[in-house]
Amino acid sequence: MKIKSLEICNFKLFDKNFNEISNISEVDLILLNGPNGYGKTTIFDAIEFALTGEIKRIYQYSDELGVKKNDAYNKKILIADETKEAYIKLCLEGNKGEIEIQRIYNPEKEKLNKVSKENNPYNIFKKFEMKLIVDGQEIKETEEVNRTLQEYHLNDMGDFFDKCCFLSQDEHLGFLKKANTDKVAALKFLFDIPSEQKDEEDRVDKLMKSLKNENRTKNLGYITKLENQKTKLNSEIESLNKHIKEATTNNEPKISYQRLFPEKTVYWDMESMTLDGEKYDEAIAEIEKLIYFSENQEACLNFLYNKPFKDIIEPFRGNENIIYTDNPLEYTYRYYPLVKDEEKLETTYFEQQKYNILKENINKRELQKINWNFISSKKLLDEGAINKIKVKLEQVSQLEKTQSIVSKVVTSITKTRTTLMNLVNDAVQQSIIDDKTCPLCGASYSEKYVLDQKIKAETDILQALCDNSSKEINVIIDSLYKEYFDALLKDIENKLKDTISEGIFNKLQEVKKNKSHMYNIKDLLLKLSINLPEKYTEDIIEIDKGYNDLIQIITKKLRTVPQEIEIQLNVKDFIHEYEKYYDKNEESFIKLTSEMLRTKINYVKSSFFNSSIKLLNEKKNELEKTLNRLEELNRIYTELSNYQDAIKKGIKEYKRKIIQDIEPLLYVYTAKILQQKFNGKSIYIKTDDDMENIQFINSVDDKQDILYNMSSGQLAAVSLSFLLCMNQVYSKQDLPILLIDDPIQTIDDVNMVGLVDILRHEFDDRQIFISTHEQKFEWYLAYKYKMTGREIKPFNMKNLLLLNDK
Repeated sequence: MKIKSLEICNFKLFDKNFNEISNISEVDLILLNGPNGYGKTTIFDAIEFALTGEIKRIYQYSDELGVKKNDAYNKKILIADETKEAYIKLCLEGNKGEIEIQRIYNPEKEKLNKVSKENNPYNIFKKFEMKLIVDGQEIKETEEVNRTLQEYHLNDMGDFFDKCCFLSQDEHLGFLKKANTDKVAALKFLFDIPSEQKDEEDRVDKLMKSLKNENRTKNLGYITKLENQKTKLNSEIESLNKHIKEATTNNEPKISYQRLFPEKTVYWDMESMTLDGEKYDEAIAEIEKLIYFSENQEACLNFLYNKPFKDIIEPFRGNENIIYTDNPLEYTYRYYPLVKDEEKLETTYFEQQKYNILKENINKRELQKINWNFISSKKLLDEGAINKIKVKLEQVSQLEKTQSIVSKVVTSITKTRTTLMNLVNDAVQQSIIDDKTCPLCGASYSEKYVLDQKIKAETDILQALCDNSSKEINVIIDSLYKEYFDALLKDIENKLKDTISEGIFNKLQEVKKNKSHMYNIKDLLLKLSINLPEKYTEDIIEIDKGYNDLIQIITKKLRTVPQEIEIQLNVKDFIHEYEKYYDKNEESFIKLTSEMLRTKINYVKSSFFNSSIKLLNEKKNELEKTLNRLEELNRIYTELSNYQDAIKKGIKEYKRKIIQDIEPLLYVYTAKILQQKFNGKSIYIKTDDDMENIQFINSVDDKQDILYNMSSGQLAAVSLSFLLCMNQVYSKQDLPILLIDDPIQTIDDVNMVGLVDILRHEFDDRQIFISTHEQKFEWYLAYKYKMTGREIKPFNMKNLLLLNDK
């Protein structure tokens, strides 16, 4: 199968459709000539991209330039105009028919030319969609596409194309300069062993790991698990022998069975039990703890009595914003007085609010807003007085309807002045402001009497501007204040002397959420005949002292528990055991004696002796089976290991055979291109025993790499020779192509003669693409190929590109 045609559009230099390279499947040599910069390399890029799905040197450039995969860019590379479709269509022709590989870029619908990670060079090839057309029919199913590519040997073309088909300008010496281990990695595709052998190697490796996987913590492998099981069984047998020996020595009499916890399922309290060493030790330890509790019953009961009190005793914190969970006892001590008087405090606070509103209405002379129901309910005025006031206010309402505009304004000003004066009098009484300074204009006077006369005179001037209705309104209002409201204000002031502050009310709303918790602590303290404070205070010093006194009282009233016993009760987790075995029932705790528990220990020991004999035999049988299995698996593992070594040896020989196939041709091609041996020496390929290193040397004796001794031109010749070797030995029959990008840039005329002869005579069945900017080389190629009757087709890229741009 050979290349029939190549069509490019909107890709690199070719911003328009370029389809000049066509009908070339029967051509032996396709020659791309012309000056640099007119698309010769672009043709090679297009072929590489079509066949492999990427252009290798784009990734190499990005790595060398330090481009990060998450960097953002304005535009995409390779595409001439991002707003238009771009594509490469490579058509191949062979005995099976035609197959066309397309790589198509469709413009994105979103806004272009914006900074985006999508424009990163590493992402460019993902923007092209692949289409596969066989004999004019597009194959759309992914599985069918993969199957077809595999059938035509066009799948996974990357490494094969790079090492066997194409030598670019950038990589004449790239492979030779790689580290020895990197050369092996680059040729990995050559060393792919046959699938049957690879599957067998994987199968053996998997089997060996299933038997012994020493590098894993969880999946240890059967042999490792059996080794661990053997160790465990030996330890258990040793422990059982020890316990049996002790039981035989003690020679305890037969113990009758008595169940201690009838309502519970306790394994060591069963009449029939089978205990291993671990369970036996656990049971004895549990019973010995219960014996300790039983022998110290009084201390245990005192410990239980004291525990709820000790749980709430904590040092005083004194935080202003303390919450219940910080220190429940301190929280309760500080805020219990509030929740105790919750209803009374809230009632007083809401009444207080109503008094303040009433006071404000009277001071501002907003008499129509007065809450008469509140006045009546609190008996601030009798019903007769209330009715008289309402009649007078109705008269005022009627008179206001007849007021002129000027009078209404003056009346409003007068009311405001009067309200201000009332507020000033309050401030003077509280010594907030001076009584000789006018609150209206700020002027100072020698006596308060003079100031009052001045204010009265100004008021009279304003009143003179009013009509009769306004004057009559003022007379009625003044009379109401003189007869009722002045006295009512004093009464309200007296009732507001002891107020509930906004802060206390808000604190009550906050702390009453924990009311039930605080009442629980109150009830707990009552068991010690301790009462909480009745009166709320915010004095932190007083609270601190009172709280510490409370802790001292609680501590003194606790029951006595010896310190060493209390430590043991905590260590032995008495509270948990008390709940587990006795369900927090004091009577059950007292009823179970230490003698009963000691008898239970003897019964457990007797049961353990009986079960140990049986268990010992079982463990010995299990150990014998384990040892037999372990011996058999170790034998299998040894055989598998030998088999694996044989497989690895075969793989090494397989790889060595591949190198041996390449080496003679490399020797011949290098000599032909150089037209002589290098310093009378040859080129050899040196490998290590494990085939993990590859090195090109010119002497078996000194083992020096050719990079140290050859010129750049000679190394380029070796690089060309290596490509020709690879293509000759491993080129797939369905794609016999060879692409060389401008070889004359790196080799001289003598080397050129040798290269042309090799291409004519050794690669007569290949379709060869060569680019050059040297006209002499072009003429020489054309002459040599025509002399042998071979077909050559030149393409002047400069002329074609300029014609394409018209």
